Amino acid sequence: MHGVSLLVVARRLAVLAAMSLTLVLPGALLAAAPQADAAPEEHTTTVRYGPLLLPPYLGGGSGHGGHSGQMAIYAAPTYDMPCRDCYITGIEPDVVYADGSQANHHTGAMLHHVVVFDPSKSDATCGRQGVGFVTGQRVFASGNERTGAHLPAGYGLYLGDKPLGAQAELMNMSAQPQQVYITMKISWVDAANAQLKEVTPVWLDVDNCGDSQYTIPAGPSHTIWTWKSTMTGDIVAAAGHVHDQGISITLSNTTRNEKICESVAGYATGSHHDGHVQSMSTCIGDPIGTVRAGDDLTIDSYYHAHEPDDTVMGIMIAYLHQTAA
Repeated sequence: MHGVSLLVVARRLAVLAAMSLTLVLPGALLAAAPQADAAPEEHTTTVRYGPLLLPPYLGGGSGHGGHSGQMAIYAAPTYDMPCRDCYITGIEPDVVYADGSQANHHTGAMLHHVVVFDPSKSDATCGRQGVGFVTGQRVFASGNERTGAHLPAGYGLYLGDKPLGAQAELMNMSAQPQQVYITMKISWVDAANAQLKEVTPVWLDVDNCGDSQYTIPAGPSHTIWTWKSTMTGDIVAAAGHVHDQGISITLSNTTRNEKICESVAGYATGSHHDGHVQSMSTCIGDPIGTVRAGDDLTIDSYYHAHEPDDTVMGIMIAYLHQTAA
């Protein structure tokens, strides 16, 4: 992911161990649960983890996806979200300094990716193999474009009483060390007072169960990857992720010849993103597509690159409500 894949893999965690980097978590930021007899109500809580130290970039180090800077990798195996026995209805990520101001290209900082995962559950497309063995169920991710995940009314991602995990990779392009925090503005509903339809995150990735990176040639290209669904249900939300020079990524049910979502990259003209990807369009509906077990879900990742690149990504996260038929 440029800047959530997007990703969490065993070899990245091995790098983490080798670097002896430590994630410092502040006290758990848990919002008080509403009373059992209260009317269903959506809450919004901003949580953060950090501080995350970004070592200075002294030149000559690793470039990544056209960027030069010093990488820092952090992992939090028990990253508390804002509620227990609740439904998450939306997540908006960001990277900030201690005073709340945004850290981005204009300050020499970049979020390569952040991934939130549920170690208690098996990943829909990786199971407990590869990256799934390390993380469990991948529930949310974002790159430097910081695109959020939002579900239509009546749907939610259920969280029980077990903590989540998180992994982040950031880059410092400044000669000065920096200290940042990753924040997530989370909308949620108490499960005791709401009957929402539960969704399952479905991670679709050109290099699924690997490090999410693949190679493209110079010029226009598109890369296809297909997963045979093990689930039947309605897809109610989806969003993609590509790196700079990426055009879009499309999700289709090729068994039914139905396009479900086209997620298009938006490029910034202002200073904060400095001409890099600043957004990915999202698809939300009730539903935006349907799938049966055995159907082929296909992603098609489009790039137009100035030169070959072996570090690009093509990822789509879809949220599916499982049904009997």
